[in-house]
Amino acid sequence: SVSFSPGQQVARVQSIRSWGSPEHVSAAAGQAVALTLDDEIFVERGHIAAPPESPPQQDNVLQVRLFWLDEVPLEAGDRLIMKLATGRHTVFVQSLDRVIDIEDLKSGLADRVAQNGVAQVTLRSQSKVAFDPHDAIAATGRAVLVRNHRIVGGCVVEAAAQAAASRNLTSVPQTVSGEERALANGHRGGVLWLTGLSGSGKSTLAMALQRRLFERGQQVYVLDGDNVRQGLNRDLGFSPVERSENIRRIAEVARLFADSGTLVVTAFISPYREDRDIARDIIADGFREVYVEADLAICEERNPKGLYKRARAGEIADFTGISAPYEEPVSPDLRLDTGSLSVDAALTVLVEEIDRAFMTPRGERRAAG
Repeated sequence: SVSFSPGQQVARVQSIRSWGSPEHVSAAAGQAVALTLDDEIFVERGHIAAPPESPPQQDNVLQVRLFWLDEVPLEAGDRLIMKLATGRHTVFVQSLDRVIDIEDLKSGLADRVAQNGVAQVTLRSQSKVAFDPHDAIAATGRAVLVRNHRIVGGCVVEAAAQAAASRNLTSVPQTVSGEERALANGHRGGVLWLTGLSGSGKSTLAMALQRRLFERGQQVYVLDGDNVRQGLNRDLGFSPVERSENIRRIAEVARLFADSGTLVVTAFISPYREDRDIARDIIADGFREVYVEADLAICEERNPKGLYKRARAGEIADFTGISAPYEEPVSPDLRLDTGSLSVDAALTVLVEEIDRAFMTPRGERRAAG
């Protein structure tokens, strides 16, 4: 068996293959191979495979020792990309814990790290990072830091910051299991993540789907972008950093709903692929990305709330599709062209996906009856 982290999903290896070679009975470090597993689990670039009894650590708050190369000093709050092994993680500088003077090697507090400086820093990642302390396994304990597509530093991971422990927080186990909830509801909890331009039809489809599923007796709830920004995320604007935090919070809320056994339908533009990948990491197995696709011209013609007209007039800054980018999904779980599909036709496709992904045998009988 092999464990894949972050997430520590375990599956048994059924076969080992490589290009142009017969099936292997084993693989050694450095080989490029393909594994066939006995279970369907979500594994992507950056996951680390290890024996189940000795998986890597995983956390989203890391203590690192870094060497800074950029002419622009590093400061608390800065956003970076950390490339560790084959993984790519968005991280924020939570604190500069100790800065080392390279001339006299004395260390102390400082509000920035200058070029060629060395420092101990706490980094907070938007998603769980699988790693080993550098002293234990160097290959999975060192990383490259990138800003604006340029390498600006390197670091070694010393330890997880143990943020939860330092605040005397512990996870409280639920007294009702996911299996019990699925048995009672007739379906497992999960998240349909609808993404697309403003005016593509996300909210229309989400609300219509909610009504359809509710009438079938299923537990369902819609998280809509405008509604969430009026409450939980009303402190956030529309800069790239704030958009990322908006999606991270929503993903955490959606995960809690899904853990409760609810079918969650989200309707957010969520314009950046990296942020959607982070949402997938947070939600894990129950995540389904649905690209609600419509040409910009169609979205403008629908002109929801008059926003496109205002954006083109310069009245709204950072408006997706006009003055801010939308990164189309590369391989969504489902693609709906709402420029050609009617609402009813799109709903049929969505319901079929839900039945395939989340329904239990009892739920299938209930929906059919």
